[in-house]
Amino acid sequence: IIDAARAREAARRAREMTTYSLCIIVSNNTKGEVNEMKISEVEAIYNLHKTQPIIFHKGRYSKVVNEFMSTVFSGEKVGSKKYECYVDLFINMLNAYLNDRCGMLFNSDRNSYHSKMVIGDKEYRSNTYFLGAMSFKQHLVDKGWVVHIKGTKNVRNSDEDQFGRIIFIDKFYEFMSQYEKSEVKTPKLVKSSVVLRSKEKKVLKIKLNLLHVKESKEFLDTYNEWIKGFDICVNDSKISCETYRLFIDNEESYGRLHASYQSMKKEMRELIKIDGESTVELDVSSAHLNILYGMVSIDPEDCILYDYEQINEVTEEFRSEYGLEGITRDDMKIMVMIMINTKSKSQAVNTVYNQERFNKYKNAREFVEELVRLIEELHCHVSHLFYSNLAMSLMFKESSFLIRVLKQLKDNNTPCLSIHDSILVKEGDKAFTINTMKGTFYDMFGVTAEIKEK
Repeated sequence: IIDAARAREAARRAREMTTYSLCIIVSNNTKGEVNEMKISEVEAIYNLHKTQPIIFHKGRYSKVVNEFMSTVFSGEKVGSKKYECYVDLFINMLNAYLNDRCGMLFNSDRNSYHSKMVIGDKEYRSNTYFLGAMSFKQHLVDKGWVVHIKGTKNVRNSDEDQFGRIIFIDKFYEFMSQYEKSEVKTPKLVKSSVVLRSKEKKVLKIKLNLLHVKESKEFLDTYNEWIKGFDICVNDSKISCETYRLFIDNEESYGRLHASYQSMKKEMRELIKIDGESTVELDVSSAHLNILYGMVSIDPEDCILYDYEQINEVTEEFRSEYGLEGITRDDMKIMVMIMINTKSKSQAVNTVYNQERFNKYKNAREFVEELVRLIEELHCHVSHLFYSNLAMSLMFKESSFLIRVLKQLKDNNTPCLSIHDSILVKEGDKAFTINTMKGTFYDMFGVTAEIKEK
């Protein structure tokens, strides 16, 4: 009965959260890594977003930490190792509380706790360990400070909210009400604006002496401070714009910029306002294909890169005979991306043929093979670059382009956010941003790109 009442109270608090507000929640949930987790609430439904490896605690304990420990664990013998673990976990709770969050993620998977974590090019010892974390959580639940909501498995491959979490309830809020938020000090956070991970998501030491890594870090450190000076909100709730660059396997692979707001659905991103002004999202049309043409020093300025109508015209007789639908522009775009990012023609054909999107050709494999051949013919100047598994390399080039654009916009004091392969700016800054993106793309790749609004 008590647990049910606490759960109802936790659910009430969750519903009272501002619609579309972002919850910043801290948890140890990946080996060797401390993560800042994001929860976005839309109509009281939690959607869990991807993680960011940017947080590590260090420094002296504050008054509130010491008083919390003596209150919760009064009369109990707590060893030094467990004490350090409890303190780190409570500091995570404090950070959630100071950002007006109703709780934080709490991982109950033994394999998610690790003795070390990597931030940038340094390795740090973690005070948090599995048995200590479980003991801490159970103490708080038993004494009525929080409610624990269990998670479910296979969360990495799901968009649903399946992570375990603790929700603050009255006893925690009553304790915190003794203190003004301004006097609650938490240890300094060590953040890294450049991160290197393996494909298995293990954080690796990054070479900060590499010029492009060093420049990226220096720019993002200044950018993250600069962007805080603008009022960036969704439905009047300010959002975090902290951005970092993620490399995968090595420092010249992937390199895309990541931030919590990127996980919002498109219709939610459309509500972002900068200093009260509506925004627009701009990207380079056919960016990867254009970069390929730049690699062979050809500017396809007047070409239709995804000329699906021409392909439908050529295949009309074949399609009529077998009753097949024509392809759309999106179909062709996906096929080209598959051809660029697979290792062989047969792998590309298999990938296309087995995609649900192409179920309309399920009994016409020879037609898929013909479509692939026609695309090769249409892009004969770059077809030798197909089947080269270039995805990570092209994303690295594209992200380098976006960073250069962000630098120019920042130099012009034009507030801007990156969203994977696009840039979000005020509507009033649209024309300037389009010209900046066009000029930068041409300077880098020798290609005249079309900039479109998403």
